[in-house]
Amino acid sequence: DGNPSYAHYSYHGYYVLDYTQTDANFGTAEEFETLVDTAHEHGIRVIMDIVMNHSGYNSLYDMAEYGYGTVAPGWEDAYYPHQNINNKTYHSFIDYDTNAEDWANWWGPDWIRCGVAGYTEGGGSDLTMSLAGLPDFKTEQASTVGLPKILQKKWSGEGRLDSETAKINNFFTKTGRSATVSNYLAGWLSEWVREYGVDGFRCDTAKHVEFASWKNL
Repeated sequence: DGNPSYAHYSYHGYYVLDYTQTDANFGTAEEFETLVDTAHEHGIRVIMDIVMNHSGYNSLYDMAEYGYGTVAPGWEDAYYPHQNINNKTYHSFIDYDTNAEDWANWWGPDWIRCGVAGYTEGGGSDLTMSLAGLPDFKTEQASTVGLPKILQKKWSGEGRLDSETAKINNFFTKTGRSATVSNYLAGWLSEWVREYGVDGFRCDTAKHVEFASWKNL
């Protein structure tokens, strides 16, 4: 609203970037395994709080690190200060409308609707809207999609591209499912059950998720 505020990224974990990895703020994969095992030893079931209908916003830091979207020089001046920064200042360093090629390096228009260059706008229904401006996964579509460019870049830098690609492709082969957006999400989320023994899921903003996607998971 124009008032000075600290421009920050989400701290609560609902702004998904990578379904295959724990958020470093919450600990390591090994610590998560210990948490689940210890809970089970005491007869406690573990329910993961998940989001299935949207990815996270584009943050300036992510855009610079993973090379997607169009960021203006000097973006650090808007990202790091803790005072005298507001939304207008923050977003002035991002060109949302001009370069579709730059934005294609994010999730890609086959994956999400969000209204930036080269992507479709959010729809008018609960199942297709960009809730609070969040990029909406196209979980309703039956067409196949490739691995998002942002994950290719991220996993390549972490040395995990080959292993993660093989893992999700094995899921498609084993289950006989095609590589749709919904099936990618089902594969990544169900891995937490296969790998760690998670007992169930609670879905955030459930009314924005098709029953078919729930059934699929």
